[in-house]
Amino acid sequence: MTSRRIDKQSASKYAGNLTHGLSEHYIYSIWRAMKVRCYNPKDGHYRYYGDKGIKVCERWLNSVESFFEDMGERPTPQHSLDRIDNDGDYYPGNCRWATRKEQMRNRSDSAFLTIEGETLTIAGWAERFGISHSLIWNRIKRGWPIDITIGQPARYKRRALP
Repeated sequence: MTSRRIDKQSASKYAGNLTHGLSEHYIYSIWRAMKVRCYNPKDGHYRYYGDKGIKVCERWLNSVESFFEDMGERPTPQHSLDRIDNDGDYYPGNCRWATRKEQMRNRSDSAFLTIEGETLTIAGWAERFGISHSLIWNRIKRGWPIDITIGQPARYKRRALP
């Protein structure tokens, strides 16, 4: 599905039965899915949202126009709606458009490390230093200090057995 740029003035041409004019725009399905996972117990994702008490702010709850006004167009079709604080509700200050990679690093079960005042996920540090996240995990489990855990390159060659 290609992205269509819609502003308030041109939205009326997509009106159909709905007054907001966004029913054919991708933003409508994103907005609707957000509400369903928070308020419909029959939805497969409800246990991760509604059951946890995640709600949609009053401004967005009954207004796809307000949601679109606050969120704007997503940068690419690969971006999707993401809550910055996974324990927080859907509201303008807690939502952004994020790639799958960004979302995977923003999970409630992600492990974070802070080194010299900078906090990243283990996957983020692994990417930065060119080592695998499993190597970092294994070093942490063995009690390595964090600075050495991240800074020490991986050994790629094994000694041959006699």
